[in-house]
Amino acid sequence: MTAHTPIVVSGEPDVWHDTARDVNAWRGEAIQLFARAELSVSETLQMLRAGGEGRLRRLVGQRFDDLAAALEKLGKKGAKASNALARFRELEELRPFLCHGVAKTAIDRSGHWIAVLKLVDLRGGVADVLTRVIEERDAETLIQDLGQRTRELTSALQSVRSKLGSSAPVL
Repeated sequence: MTAHTPIVVSGEPDVWHDTARDVNAWRGEAIQLFARAELSVSETLQMLRAGGEGRLRRLVGQRFDDLAAALEKLGKKGAKASNALARFRELEELRPFLCHGVAKTAIDRSGHWIAVLKLVDLRGGVADVLTRVIEERDAETLIQDLGQRTRELTSALQSVRSKLGSSAPVL
């Protein structure tokens, strides 16, 4: 005998969908902060290049390297921005996970989300799967720290552009 059991849709909200939405909202906020910093770096490099200094390359890591070298050449004028750039770059390894990683979400016993971000890193012809785990409890602190470092960097780079006597056009 075959028993037929009706499938009833629960009236409760879809906790998995809500969790994925929360993780992606957090990722979006972090990506926006990285994008603000990258825009300020690019504007500064564009201005330096117009003045005969610096380079303007495509990859963001290259731009950070080029800006660090250009700020070093500026000496005292670039010292504060150089320090802010170094502090910002301490969080740089997070960016590829946020932008290119595939997230798997989970919920711990306390109801907090956990994001497992995986990406394939291709260097020197070798593929390496990298994983980064971020817990909701740490995510807010991380976003606050990233926000503070972004504000410090963008402010310091604006100051450099002002000291050099020109403002870069908005890209």
